[in-house]
Amino acid sequence: MREHFSNSIYLIETAHNDYVSGAFKSEDFDGVSFTESVIAAVRDSLQALYYSGARTFLVMNLTPLGCNPSTATNKYRTENRDKYGCKLDYLELVNSHNRQLIELQNDLSIKYPAAEWVIFDAYTIMLDAYHNPSKYGVKYPFRACCGYGGGKYNYNSEVSCGKAGKVINGTFAVAKRCSDPSLHIIWDTLHPVESFCYYLARGILDGTHLSPSINIKERFNYISKAGGITE
Repeated sequence: MREHFSNSIYLIETAHNDYVSGAFKSEDFDGVSFTESVIAAVRDSLQALYYSGARTFLVMNLTPLGCNPSTATNKYRTENRDKYGCKLDYLELVNSHNRQLIELQNDLSIKYPAAEWVIFDAYTIMLDAYHNPSKYGVKYPFRACCGYGGGKYNYNSEVSCGKAGKVINGTFAVAKRCSDPSLHIIWDTLHPVESFCYYLARGILDGTHLSPSINIKERFNYISKAGGITE
């Protein structure tokens, strides 16, 4: 099993739920200590995988929380926004996390040189799409495809995509799917629609948003030809 682990490639998405559920929920929220605790948990998890035999890590950074429908419409830090309507306090917190993730990558590279520690920069891809939607064939960059309420975000936290409807102010409300998901970035709250995942996948498979860049397709071919076992 350890040999199998060492010949696998691990793509790890970290911490979105931590920040969505925990950031700015109280007046005494401390972004510095919160981010440090999240990064410490990421470190522990990566080291646990390493000790189990994993050797190739692709760690995805945080996407631009503050632009997605659920965060952009919540009641926290609503006034401080950029020209696109994204919440700057959330973006600053995300950037702090992503900078510390790079520092963690550097530390792990020194401590465990036998492994490959690669950052997947999903943040840059998604932020570019929010700023330049037509480049990605997107018409509604901030609007949830599956949601309720219409408008810029089409999101209501009381009416979740895929859940049963409910009566709100005397009206039965239920989240519905848009007619063409490819015109959107976000499916529901912060998860990308399938068509936009193409651009995220290209960032990995082409190596354009990997740091350091590695040829994932060659790795896959090698693992396949070797039957999952390398010499």
